[in-house]
Amino acid sequence: MNLRGGTPAVVALTAGALLLSVAPARRVAAESPPQNPAAAVRQIEEAVKLIGENRLREALQALNRAIAANDEYWEAHYQRGRVLGLLDRWQESRDALLRATELNPGHGHAHRLASIAATNVEDWDSAWDQAIKAQLAGEDMRDAFLQMYHLAPPPDDFGIRINAATVFVADVDSSVALADIELPTNFNPQAPASAGARSGRGAQLEDSAVNQSTLDLIRLQRSMRGSLAESPRLAVVLDPGRAKYILAISITDISAQEPRSASGYFRLIDIASREVIYRSNIDFADISATTAIAGKLRRYVTDLTAWLEKRETR
Repeated sequence: MNLRGGTPAVVALTAGALLLSVAPARRVAAESPPQNPAAAVRQIEEAVKLIGENRLREALQALNRAIAANDEYWEAHYQRGRVLGLLDRWQESRDALLRATELNPGHGHAHRLASIAATNVEDWDSAWDQAIKAQLAGEDMRDAFLQMYHLAPPPDDFGIRINAATVFVADVDSSVALADIELPTNFNPQAPASAGARSGRGAQLEDSAVNQSTLDLIRLQRSMRGSLAESPRLAVVLDPGRAKYILAISITDISAQEPRSASGYFRLIDIASREVIYRSNIDFADISATTAIAGKLRRYVTDLTAWLEKRETR
């Protein structure tokens, strides 16, 4: 198949390929409940039912309503990308799936579908990027790599990226700063992967009213996962059983006044040795300032990546 010249060929993607035979990895608590989470959940449930009945246009309308209710709900974008792919609307499918992977990095099937959609619009940078992330998340992308290799060269840092260290980001521990708020820790490297995308504490947090401090900590965890996903030497995974490292964030102080400053530290834990191999203090002038937090976390991850690179070359 030649996608370089003439009319672009389309990678075949059947409804069966888009329907998961195994439920996706657990929905992480990094989803922040937005304007109307209950409405979004209802629309997504309806859309999944319509997809099963091959009523794709109606499913797309339901997913558009879900996103209008909750733009940060990763599964709405994921399901929308699936539907758009089935409708051969590949540009829109790619955009929706890339948004899903941005909100929920490490979801292997979302990365796989994003790579397929990007291939169909000859967006090779995204196609390779998403295929690599899908492989590290547990998808078998060997055939896809071979196919893509004949269509466009891999990125120059392919060797580094395909051997990236896998990291599971535990939910934020705020027991010292917020003893009255119960947050999941999910820090058990021996635990099997959760079986359901619609079960678990993450989904409960999305679908319930929680106070602003809890939401800020959920967003903090998601921002950390997003920052790690940008590093070529690190790969976010949703299954701690696939991880080489656990990254645990602890918040030790949150101010009661606006803007709410927060401080604490994060630790990188080697699963094999059960030792903390890296630790860094973190502080935020306003924990609700999403953009500022993301920028600061990227700097922390840059320092962590440089430290790991030096450690590997010793």
